[in-house]
Amino acid sequence: MFLANIDPELQLQVLEQMERPRLTLLDTMNFWIHGKKQPLLELIPRIDVLILNDEELQELTDIPHLYRAAESLLQMGPQAVVVKKGEHGAVLIDREGLLSHRLTR
Repeated sequence: MFLANIDPELQLQVLEQMERPRLTLLDTMNFWIHGKKQPLLELIPRIDVLILNDEELQELTDIPHLYRAAESLLQMGPQAVVVKKGEHGAVLIDREGLLSHRLTR
């Protein structure tokens, strides 16, 4: 199930309607990090994969180092964190380490 970038309280309501989803992905943005941080933090332990960009990662964790910030979120419960890096691709961090992929054209 993909919990798209909407109000974290609404994302939680959607999640609660699902009966044991196999995989849950959560997307967020700085608007929700600033305006609804507590509900977002309550939702993160209940999902499998968190998707956000590097600026949002730092805002959410208050940790400037990408890998350490992602590790702090992994300790909350998700199996992986995907950090979008714009034109530089994305980074997937899980408990095994880091996988980086750069988009090429």
